Parts: sequence; structure tokens; C-alpha cells
Amino acid sequence: MKPTQRPYQTEEDYWCIRGFPARGVLHNNRRDFSWSLLRWDYWRWHVNENIFHMKLEDVVTLWELNGQIVAMLNPDGDNEAFFQIHPAFQDQVSISEMLDVAEAKLPKTKMTAKRN
Repeated sequence: MKPTQRPYQTEEDYWCIRGFPARGVLHNNRRDFSWSLLRWDYWRWHVNENIFHMKLEDVVTLWELNGQIVAMLNPDGDNEAFFQIHPAFQDQVSISEMLDVAEAKLPKTKMTAKRN
């Protein structure tokens, strides 16, 4: 079965996301290959709330399988995309689909060169 994609919807998603990094770390013998719980909380409650002010519904996308988050796409700022995939589901989540979503949904800024 293929994971289904959906946008972040409610504060309940925040709490489900908090469990996502821990499951991946345990599967990888306690090695981090995605954001840690502390990083997610810091981004959610400080970086986003105080600096970027992004609507989570607009910039966080989840992939679920049987009601469990198996992958997540989120920014850290403009022009950045973090692809977080639970290691047990790497073969089932399409990186190209995640990239398409990132290019379509994540915030972008226009870079301009400074001339003297």
C-alpha cells in the first residue's frame, strides 16, 4: 500500500508529528536522519512563531500509512525543504512526489544580486 499525502490540518497533527522523529530514531539504532523532537519544537514554537509566521497548513505536508505519519515535508525558512522519511518506509515514499510538493508549496524568496 502506498502512503497518502495530506496537508497539516490541526493541532492534533502537531502532537502526532512529535512522535514521528522518535520512531525513526529507534528504528535506526538511535541515529538521527531527520529532525529531532527538540528541533521540531524549536522551529514550531520559536522560529516559525516569532520570525517566519508561516501557516503550518500551508507549508507542512504529511504522508500517512494506516493512520501513522511515515514522512513529512517542512521548511526551515525560505527556499528550504526538509524531506523526513521514516526509514522503514523509504521504499514506499516517492522522493519525486515530495520534491513536486516542495516546489509548489514551500515559501520562496527572490534572490537579487547587490551591485556596486
